[in-house]
Amino acid sequence: MKPATRENILVVEDDQGVLDLVASILRANTYVVYGAGCARDALTICKYHPEPIDLLLTDLKLPDLNGLELARQIAALRPGIRCLFMSGYLVDPESIPENRFLEKPFSIEVLMHAVESALAPRGDRRQTG
Repeated sequence: MKPATRENILVVEDDQGVLDLVASILRANTYVVYGAGCARDALTICKYHPEPIDLLLTDLKLPDLNGLELARQIAALRPGIRCLFMSGYLVDPESIPENRFLEKPFSIEVLMHAVESALAPRGDRRQTG
């Protein structure tokens, strides 16, 4: 387990079971987690939540907006936010910014490695996978 942290992660996932599981894993590893079941709710959180949001972890296929477009809109509201994308569908990882992609299903270890890598200082980014 990693040392205590107060990094805030916004998880956007329309499958409530997956959202609950990912949020539970991240919270058990000392992250503060905000969950949203759709892009609209994620954008509302980003607009009105007063604390920084360090990482957006979003599904690519959402019912109301593509995850890449959601990331663009959130980056406009929260400059400097880190992004990590996930999907259970076939995706070309080269199409994902900075190759930050998690293929579902993933293990706890893969999730944690990807999150820690995405949150690492910009000069110290490790490859996910």
